[in-house]
Amino acid sequence: MRLFLLNANGITVHECNEASALRIDACGAPAADDTWVASIVTCVPSPRAPERHALITRPGAAVTLGPDRLGAGVAELGHGDHLFFVGAEAILAGDALPKVIDDATADEPCAVCCTRRGSDGRTAILACPRCGARACDVCWLSAPGGYCLTTGCEQLAARDRQLAEPKPSDFCIWLDDDAAGDGEGQ
Repeated sequence: MRLFLLNANGITVHECNEASALRIDACGAPAADDTWVASIVTCVPSPRAPERHALITRPGAAVTLGPDRLGAGVAELGHGDHLFFVGAEAILAGDALPKVIDDATADEPCAVCCTRRGSDGRTAILACPRCGARACDVCWLSAPGGYCLTTGCEQLAARDRQLAEPKPSDFCIWLDDDAAGDGEGQ
């Protein structure tokens, strides 16, 4: 998942992954020290599960997830969620390409056509980054409508495409020209 952060410095992109938490200070800037008010953590609960993302907020933090003001605690994050800080906004983009499965389970037959990798032109087993569903590359690329084979998932199936990114008009806050000087937004 990627975090698109709009503050007085413009829009910056930050990667949220399992390797380390992304900590954000009260003004919406990445924080490397103990000044953070919100932290985005990524975990994979089991080998076949998709990544999950959570927002951890400290007591007294002025952080809003969509319309909900958050107190100290944990909230699950998803694609398209908006986070609001003092003078900053962030949009989470969960769009990702299907992942090639390299582990021992890659030799299992495709869950859709029951054909093993390496036969009938099947070269890989792919997993949906959103729901974790697995299928061979032939089934994955022939998915109806170009979306994941799981009903209601809405993850695009194309393996070679540009990831979706929020446009400046997708952000809800606007920063005036004076914002760069005092950090206050409208």
